[in-house]
Amino acid sequence: MRIREYHPRAFLIVALLASGFGVGCSVVPDFHTPEVPLPENFHAPKESQPGPELETWWKSFQDPTLEKLLAEAVQENLDLKLAETRIRTARAQLSVANAGLLPSPVIDGSANRSKASKNIALGGNQAATTTGGSSGGTNGGTTGTPTGGANNIQLPPGATANLFRAGFDATWELDIFGGVRAEIEVAANLYEAQIEARNSALVTLLAEVARNYIELRGFQHQKEIVQKNIQTQADSLEIQTTRLQAGISSELAVAQAESQLASTKSEIPNLETSIEKSLHRISILLGKPPQAVEAELAAAQPIPSGPRAITPGLPSDLLRRRPDIRAAERRLEAANAQVGVAISDLFPKFNLTSSLGLQSRRTSIFADSSSLFWSIGSTVSWSILSWHAIEANIELQSSREEESLIQYQQTVLSALEEVDNALVAYEQEQKRHQLLEDAVRSTRRSLDLAVKLNDAGVVEFINVLQAEQSVSEAERQLSVSDQLVSTNLLAIYKALGGGWERGLEIGEKNTEPKLG
Repeated sequence: MRIREYHPRAFLIVALLASGFGVGCSVVPDFHTPEVPLPENFHAPKESQPGPELETWWKSFQDPTLEKLLAEAVQENLDLKLAETRIRTARAQLSVANAGLLPSPVIDGSANRSKASKNIALGGNQAATTTGGSSGGTNGGTTGTPTGGANNIQLPPGATANLFRAGFDATWELDIFGGVRAEIEVAANLYEAQIEARNSALVTLLAEVARNYIELRGFQHQKEIVQKNIQTQADSLEIQTTRLQAGISSELAVAQAESQLASTKSEIPNLETSIEKSLHRISILLGKPPQAVEAELAAAQPIPSGPRAITPGLPSDLLRRRPDIRAAERRLEAANAQVGVAISDLFPKFNLTSSLGLQSRRTSIFADSSSLFWSIGSTVSWSILSWHAIEANIELQSSREEESLIQYQQTVLSALEEVDNALVAYEQEQKRHQLLEDAVRSTRRSLDLAVKLNDAGVVEFINVLQAEQSVSEAERQLSVSDQLVSTNLLAIYKALGGGWERGLEIGEKNTEPKLG
């Protein structure tokens, strides 16, 4: 039977009945996955189409360098190794809990030589008693009653004797009320929670490596745009300087060209800093020193881009897919089982004890059947006088279970918010990207017209400088948008919990890193 709620009198009755009839029961309250209100659908544009498999989302970017970095990260990242260590720890704790269902044998042996006092006799010739050093032992020095399998030796006053003993003692708790099984259930759920925590760490790792790689390529592309604009502005300055020398331009035009060129050059240090930080972060995620990947990734490459539309699936799928939600559920079930462990303290505990071995005063007959001794018995203990302390502990564990429930609900709601935010950001950034493409085309036409009109003497050179600045800013914004479109797509993959299934496959040691 399974007990759902506890009440002092009810537990007294159940305990007495179970003790009398040998009925086993479980003290762990029934567990059901809590319901969290879910929307029918995620926010998604109407034109969305099925995207690539979430399990191998990195394929959508079609970048071999990115795939190589992800494989290295799965093999060497220290956070992932730490998560693996925690899994092994939880597995060992589960093994310890499982051992509670088995007898606990202790093998022991002793060799003892004793001499009795000559003054032991009181009012007559009374023999002295000596024990054989057994873990069972006796309760006094003048009684000859053996306990725990240790036969006492009756020695005359002043006599000397040897005693040799070998055997084992065993204790076995009868898990009548399910306290040990509740502890196993706690350990099993915590073990599964650690596995899910590792999977969640893997999802985060893959997304972090990809995000930093995409940002690196974005910063490199922005640097190329700035360098191109620097060259264009340098050419304009040279033209204005030549015209000034020919008397067909002014010092103001030269000064304006110099100012704009210096301002554009000032953007390079910030971009270099961003590039170096991205390189350093990627190295650390790969478990390497900060400068380890600089040579490999220093050359600029295009910003990876993925599909322009993706279908996120249903919100209910998220509960099964995201490892952090499943981990929170396992921790909640462990807290539920911990309540059962606390409840089990309300019941008596029954133990079987036994001893078996050989005992003799001479080694020559130690292995004879006559040296055999054994004992078997049972014990019962009931902390009934600690009733209030036990009830307080039940209340404590129940409160912790409620905390775990709230944390589970928070995890689910946060996941839903994360997915919707990522979908909105991805959709809106694509709209912004289209507008920026239009802006770049318009500013380039404006620049061409300003140059022609300036050459014809219709407009001042300041109009050319302003057009150049507009082109530079529009191209830079478009490059930033390219980067954001890809990182926002990556955020969708991460929010949906994609990647850990196939990511585990490339985590095997001593194998060629290969994604997909």
